[in-house]
Amino acid sequence: MCKKNILICICGLALSGSTRINQNIKLNIILILTDDQGWWEMGAHGNTTIETPFLDQFSKESVNFSHYYAAPVCSPTRAGMMTGRYHLRTGLYNTRFGGDVIHTSEITIADLLKKEGYRTALFGKWHLGKHHDYQPNQRGFDEFMGHYSGHIEHYDYPDQLVHNGEPVEGRKYVTDLFTDAAIDFIKAESASPRPFFCYLAYNAPHSPWVVGTSHDRQERGDVLIKKYLDRGLSMRDARIYAMVEIIDENLGKLFRKLDEMGIAENTIVIFSGDNGGVSSHYTAELKN
Repeated sequence: MCKKNILICICGLALSGSTRINQNIKLNIILILTDDQGWWEMGAHGNTTIETPFLDQFSKESVNFSHYYAAPVCSPTRAGMMTGRYHLRTGLYNTRFGGDVIHTSEITIADLLKKEGYRTALFGKWHLGKHHDYQPNQRGFDEFMGHYSGHIEHYDYPDQLVHNGEPVEGRKYVTDLFTDAAIDFIKAESASPRPFFCYLAYNAPHSPWVVGTSHDRQERGDVLIKKYLDRGLSMRDARIYAMVEIIDENLGKLFRKLDEMGIAENTIVIFSGDNGGVSSHYTAELKN
């Protein structure tokens, strides 16, 4: 089993009990999951090389689960998170070759929240079934934009994405794309009396370790990779750290938007990695 991040922030609610929660209000829920980001790949856990200011601040303001373990690969963790059940009981036994599919009889968290009046959406990686009846739109999600499989080949201008079952092509870096789609969904739902559940499942920093560079007019990648190379990382780890920093940048954008829209106080935000990390520069004496 692998140790992973989980940070939960109940925005605007004092845990001391000085603030009473209106029992008639259903809070919005945002679940953020990163792919192959280790517990150690954030500054709040003692890593002085990586820069994750928004995650670090979020960690300070959140409830942190320090003994929180998961399966060592993608699909089993996602099956457990979506169903609340041990992954083998859901029919899932692998990450590919058909073993990454949960039974149609399984009830997902999106199914349950939808019955409670929530609008539900997933942006990013699913990895729990790609054929009809197993796709997110048949598993409780009203809105889906992302990819069904464990990984995609193109992070710049991705061409393996679907929107509610229809193929689409992205015109920006994939992490930015998923964040912007989630923000658009939240903005559209904020005017509704219905609460929302937004599952933002980044495929970064999973391989291939691709960061947009000046070759495709995304100079941000050049700057970040050089920064981490100058700090002594290998090219592989520099790319992974750059991908994590771009995730952090996007989370900052998301958090600011919640504040601007005035809905942070009515929103629960949960952040987690899916399994152990794959970088090697800093491991906090934990196994990869």
